[in-house]
Amino acid sequence: MSRVPIVLSLLVLAGCSPIEPMPPDQPCREAGYAIASRTLSCTGDAKLSQDRYDSFRKDFTCIEWETTDPRFDVDFGPEDLFGCAFVLSNLPCELVDQYGDDLDAWLAATDSCALVVELEGVDTSSLIPGDTGDTGGDQ
Repeated sequence: MSRVPIVLSLLVLAGCSPIEPMPPDQPCREAGYAIASRTLSCTGDAKLSQDRYDSFRKDFTCIEWETTDPRFDVDFGPEDLFGCAFVLSNLPCELVDQYGDDLDAWLAATDSCALVVELEGVDTSSLIPGDTGDTGGDQ
């Protein structure tokens, strides 16, 4: 009888694995998923949704972030990197129709996308507190 709780405890402990760290490109991939998901929700077209996601992955480079990046502090954390995906997943269907296959327009919907996706000609230094381009807000 006394072996049952010990065996159960060992099984429970063996089944628990540590939480995996966030993949460095996860916030960017979530932005792509948001475009695909919102396209599907607004159009009902699964092929179009997949095509937009595939175009996103092909045409844009993800900015990889390590959760140990020294720029993360109380003002800027890993959760802030998901702002792009949040905004894109909540775009009104009218904008989804308007933006269509213009993924640059999708990604311009919020400045937070420039934190996770490399956009041609966009300087992201002002978006990141503590970065070399940050003036500290007081001028």
